[in-house]
Amino acid sequence: MKITEIVIPASVKEIQEDAFNMCLYLTDIVFETSEDAQANLSIGDRAFAYCAAVSELNLPSYVTAIGDEAFYKAAILNKINFSEGLKEIGDKAFSDTALTAAVLPDSLTTLGASAFAGCVSLSTLKLSSALEKIGDKAFFDCILLSQVTIPQGVRAIGANAFENCALISEITRSRLSGRLLFSTARGWKRSCLRTEARSLSQSRARAAQTARLSAARRFRR
Repeated sequence: MKITEIVIPASVKEIQEDAFNMCLYLTDIVFETSEDAQANLSIGDRAFAYCAAVSELNLPSYVTAIGDEAFYKAAILNKINFSEGLKEIGDKAFSDTALTAAVLPDSLTTLGASAFAGCVSLSTLKLSSALEKIGDKAFFDCILLSQVTIPQGVRAIGANAFENCALISEITRSRLSGRLLFSTARGWKRSCLRTEARSLSQSRARAAQTARLSAARRFRR
């Protein structure tokens, strides 16, 4: 039997791990709408991993947690509409998908390791204002990502969180204290080594050029 569409009733509380893993012909995942304030759904580990024909997701506000590798290698998944209410994205949840943008809701507090790693088409990123930590390798190999704003509440940036994001040219940290910047500096430097090394090299070159010009002026005098 080839499953092409799944409709998730709003009364469901949990999609268990591996529930639809490797449903290769699945194209549509439909979540029923609900006005019930008590509705609450968690998506289990690897629930939709390797669902290679799903291209778009519309997640309702009652989806509160997405498990590890939940949509891992959903190869053509290029668009996700997140809703306020989502609190947790697990490790590798959307790793190796075709996402072009990730606008994370301000209800999100946990972003797991390698959550969006290998999303080589990802060029737009908005992090949650409630986020406290960015997991290790969270955006590893997101090679089109060029600008990142770190929310005020972030207290730690995991090792290599933005490794191989060689196009990152602008980093904004929202109102973080000097001590807080220092506490995250090691993780950030490990993550953006190429960008920082390039900037440091350029700074040294400019400093050397300034010194040579200054010496030449003194010599002429």
